[in-house]
Amino acid sequence: MKKLVIDVSLAETDQLLRSVAEAMGSLEHLPEFPLQVFRDLVSDSLLDLSIGFDSAALAAGDLRAVVQIGRRFELVASALTALQGYLHQFSLRETSHVEIGR
Repeated sequence: MKKLVIDVSLAETDQLLRSVAEAMGSLEHLPEFPLQVFRDLVSDSLLDLSIGFDSAALAAGDLRAVVQIGRRFELVASALTALQGYLHQFSLRETSHVEIGR
């Protein structure tokens, strides 16, 4: 092997981290929301890394590893964002029913 290259992909991770932070921030005011449980879930899922090797670089005699946040974090981020959307949609419906009843 001529060289070892480690490529850490952060482009998609940055967007996912922003959406998780936004969702957690908007849900933390709900008294029944288990914030610490979700914080632990997010932090544990960040430890799940996906490590792969570039076969073209390997064929050329170079070892190139690609490190990305794993699918588990993507799943947690998607679920948390969906929960945020659902709960806010539900709270908007509740608010509109209260205003109509006045």
